[in-house]
Amino acid sequence: MSVASFPPEAKAPTCYGPRVRALAVSLVVGQHLPYARTAEVLRDMLATPVSTGAICAMVAEASK
Repeated sequence: MSVASFPPEAKAPTCYGPRVRALAVSLVVGQHLPYARTAEVLRDMLATPVSTGAICAMVAEASK
């Protein structure tokens, strides 16, 4: 059995890595997808739900 430590960016129960966060921001800002549609695309691509609130927070963080 292999065991590894969590990456430093994993600070909450549900964390998305830098690539997922960048994809979400790119879909909203670069491709002008609405937040709800971006959540659908991420759900379909990653097979895991990403809330619109999380996407909103990702965009806000990226704008800083």
